[in-house]
Amino acid sequence: EIDWEDEKVWDDMLKSPIGIFQMESDFSFSMLKKFKPKSIYDMSLVTACIRPSGESYRQALMERKINKNPSEIIDELLKNNLGYLVYQEDVIAFLTNICGFSGSDADNIRRAIGRKDEERLNKELPNILEGYCKVSKKERSESEKDALEFIKIISDASSYMFGYNHSVGYCMIGYLCAYLR
Repeated sequence: EIDWEDEKVWDDMLKSPIGIFQMESDFSFSMLKKFKPKSIYDMSLVTACIRPSGESYRQALMERKINKNPSEIIDELLKNNLGYLVYQEDVIAFLTNICGFSGSDADNIRRAIGRKDEERLNKELPNILEGYCKVSKKERSESEKDALEFIKIISDASSYMFGYNHSVGYCMIGYLCAYLR
Protein backbone atom coordinates (compact mmCIF):
# COMPACT_ATOMS: atom_id res chain seq x y z
CA GLU A 1 0.00 0.00 0.00
CA ILE A 2 1.19 3.48 -0.85
CA ASP A 3 0.70 6.25 1.71
CA TRP A 4 -0.16 9.19 -0.60
CA GLU A 5 0.14 11.63 2.30
CA ASP A 6 3.59 10.62 3.56
CA GLU A 7 5.17 13.90 4.68
CA LYS A 8 8.67 12.43 4.28
CA VAL A 9 8.01 11.82 0.59
CA TRP A 10 6.57 15.30 0.05
CA ASP A 11 9.50 16.91 1.88
CA ASP A 12 12.09 14.81 0.03
CA MET A 13 10.49 15.64 -3.31
CA LEU A 14 11.43 19.30 -2.78
CA LYS A 15 15.13 18.51 -2.28
CA SER A 16 15.91 17.35 -5.80
CA PRO A 17 14.09 16.89 -9.12
CA ILE A 18 16.13 13.79 -10.00
CA GLY A 19 13.80 10.98 -10.97
CA ILE A 20 10.57 12.89 -10.31
CA PHE A 21 8.37 12.42 -13.37
CA GLN A 22 7.43 15.75 -15.00
CA MET A 23 9.43 17.75 -12.45
CA GLU A 24 12.95 17.24 -13.72
CA SER A 25 13.34 20.54 -15.59
CA ASP A 26 14.62 23.58 -13.73
CA PHE A 27 11.38 25.42 -14.43
CA SER A 28 8.95 22.72 -13.28
CA PHE A 29 11.04 21.93 -10.21
CA SER A 30 11.19 25.61 -9.26
CA MET A 31 7.38 25.76 -9.46
CA LEU A 32 7.07 22.61 -7.35
CA LYS A 33 9.39 24.06 -4.70
CA LYS A 34 7.49 27.33 -4.69
CA PHE A 35 4.07 25.67 -4.21
CA LYS A 36 5.28 23.03 -1.73
CA PRO A 37 2.61 20.41 -2.42
CA LYS A 38 1.36 18.18 0.37
CA SER A 39 -1.14 16.17 -1.68
CA ILE A 40 -1.61 14.72 -5.14
CA TYR A 41 -4.18 17.47 -5.80
CA ASP A 42 -1.62 20.16 -4.87
CA MET A 43 0.95 18.58 -7.16
CA SER A 44 -1.69 18.34 -9.88
CA LEU A 45 -2.25 22.10 -9.74
CA VAL A 46 1.49 22.61 -10.28
CA THR A 47 1.65 20.07 -13.10
CA ALA A 48 -1.32 21.62 -14.89
CA CYS A 49 -0.36 25.26 -14.47
CA ILE A 50 3.15 24.83 -15.87
CA ARG A 51 1.54 24.14 -19.24
CA PRO A 52 1.07 27.11 -21.59
CA SER A 53 -2.54 27.57 -20.47
CA GLY A 54 -1.34 28.62 -17.02
CA GLU A 55 0.93 31.41 -18.17
CA SER A 56 -1.41 34.28 -17.23
CA TYR A 57 -2.04 33.11 -13.64
CA ARG A 58 0.85 30.75 -12.82
CA GLN A 59 2.85 33.02 -10.51
CA ALA A 60 -0.19 34.00 -8.44
CA LEU A 61 -1.28 30.36 -8.10
CA MET A 62 2.23 29.31 -7.07
CA GLU A 63 2.07 31.93 -4.32
CA ARG A 64 -1.32 30.47 -3.34
CA LYS A 65 -3.02 33.80 -3.93
CA ILE A 66 -6.76 33.29 -4.14
CA ASN A 67 -8.13 34.78 -7.33
CA LYS A 68 -11.15 36.96 -6.70
CA ASN A 69 -13.37 36.49 -9.73
CA PRO A 70 -15.96 38.97 -11.00
CA SER A 71 -18.83 36.97 -9.51
CA GLU A 72 -19.48 34.70 -6.54
CA ILE A 73 -20.77 32.01 -8.91
CA ILE A 74 -17.37 31.82 -10.60
CA ASP A 75 -15.58 31.88 -7.22
CA GLU A 76 -17.69 28.92 -6.10
CA LEU A 77 -17.13 27.09 -9.40
CA LEU A 78 -13.33 27.41 -9.10
CA LYS A 79 -12.88 27.28 -5.32
CA ASN A 80 -10.84 24.05 -5.37
CA ASN A 81 -8.32 25.70 -7.73
CA LEU A 82 -7.91 28.89 -5.69
CA GLY A 83 -10.18 30.63 -8.20
CA TYR A 84 -8.31 29.81 -11.43
CA LEU A 85 -9.29 27.98 -14.63
CA VAL A 86 -6.70 25.21 -14.43
CA TYR A 87 -8.12 22.11 -16.11
CA GLN A 88 -10.08 21.36 -19.27
CA GLU A 89 -12.99 20.35 -17.03
CA ASP A 90 -12.95 23.84 -15.48
CA VAL A 91 -13.36 25.33 -18.94
CA ILE A 92 -16.37 23.06 -19.59
CA ALA A 93 -17.92 24.03 -16.25
CA PHE A 94 -17.26 27.72 -16.93
CA LEU A 95 -18.78 27.53 -20.41
CA THR A 96 -21.88 25.62 -19.30
CA ASN A 97 -22.53 27.23 -15.90
CA ILE A 98 -21.46 30.80 -16.64
CA CYS A 99 -21.65 31.35 -20.41
CA GLY A 100 -24.77 29.28 -21.09
CA PHE A 101 -23.21 26.80 -23.53
CA SER A 102 -24.73 23.37 -23.93
CA GLY A 103 -22.63 20.47 -22.68
CA SER A 104 -21.87 19.32 -26.21
CA ASP A 105 -20.84 22.82 -27.36
CA ALA A 106 -18.61 23.21 -24.30
CA ASP A 107 -17.07 19.80 -24.96
CA ASN A 108 -16.40 20.77 -28.58
CA ILE A 109 -14.39 23.71 -27.28
CA ARG A 110 -12.59 21.37 -24.87
CA ARG A 111 -11.75 19.13 -27.83
CA ALA A 112 -10.38 22.12 -29.71
CA ILE A 113 -8.19 22.83 -26.68
CA GLY A 114 -7.13 19.17 -26.41
CA ARG A 115 -6.22 19.00 -30.08
CA LYS A 116 -4.47 22.38 -29.97
CA ASP A 117 -6.86 23.57 -32.69
CA GLU A 118 -6.28 27.29 -32.30
CA GLU A 119 -8.32 28.21 -35.38
CA ARG A 120 -11.41 26.35 -34.16
CA LEU A 121 -11.05 27.83 -30.69
CA ASN A 122 -10.61 31.36 -32.02
CA LYS A 123 -13.92 31.03 -33.89
CA GLU A 124 -15.64 30.34 -30.56
CA LEU A 125 -14.08 33.18 -28.57
CA PRO A 126 -16.72 35.77 -29.62
CA ASN A 127 -19.45 33.32 -28.55
CA ILE A 128 -17.76 32.88 -25.17
CA LEU A 129 -17.59 36.67 -24.76
CA GLU A 130 -21.24 37.06 -25.73
CA GLY A 131 -22.38 34.23 -23.48
CA TYR A 132 -20.51 35.68 -20.52
CA CYS A 133 -21.85 39.19 -21.11
CA LYS A 134 -25.44 37.90 -21.37
CA VAL A 135 -25.39 36.44 -17.87
CA SER A 136 -23.33 39.17 -16.24
CA LYS A 137 -25.27 41.69 -14.20
CA LYS A 138 -22.70 44.39 -14.93
CA GLU A 139 -22.64 46.98 -17.68
CA ARG A 140 -21.54 45.59 -21.06
CA SER A 141 -18.14 47.34 -21.03
CA GLU A 142 -17.38 46.03 -17.54
CA SER A 143 -18.62 42.54 -18.44
CA GLU A 144 -16.37 42.45 -21.49
CA LYS A 145 -13.39 43.43 -19.37
CA ASP A 146 -14.16 40.60 -16.90
CA ALA A 147 -14.70 38.10 -19.72
CA LEU A 148 -11.35 38.90 -21.32
CA GLU A 149 -9.52 37.51 -18.28
CA PHE A 150 -11.15 34.12 -18.84
CA ILE A 151 -10.86 34.31 -22.61
CA LYS A 152 -7.09 34.86 -22.21
CA ILE A 153 -6.79 31.61 -20.26
CA ILE A 154 -9.03 29.72 -22.68
CA SER A 155 -7.06 31.15 -25.61
CA ASP A 156 -3.75 30.22 -23.95
CA ALA A 157 -5.21 26.73 -23.49
CA SER A 158 -5.12 26.17 -27.23
CA SER A 159 -1.35 25.84 -26.85
CA TYR A 160 -1.75 23.11 -24.24
CA MET A 161 -4.01 22.49 -21.25
CA PHE A 162 -4.25 19.38 -19.10
CA GLY A 163 -7.40 17.55 -18.19
CA TYR A 164 -7.80 16.82 -14.48
CA ASN A 165 -7.42 13.03 -14.79
CA HIS A 166 -4.34 13.39 -16.96
CA SER A 167 -2.72 15.73 -14.46
CA VAL A 168 -3.56 13.55 -11.44
CA GLY A 169 -2.23 10.45 -13.21
CA TYR A 170 1.06 12.19 -13.98
CA CYS A 171 1.33 13.31 -10.37
CA MET A 172 0.69 9.84 -9.02
CA ILE A 173 3.60 8.61 -11.15
CA GLY A 174 5.74 11.52 -9.92
CA TYR A 175 4.85 10.79 -6.30
CA LEU A 176 5.66 7.09 -6.79
CA CYS A 177 9.04 8.08 -8.24
CA ALA A 178 9.74 10.16 -5.11
CA TYR A 179 8.43 7.37 -2.88
CA LEU A 180 10.75 4.82 -4.51
CA ARG A 181 13.68 7.24 -4.51
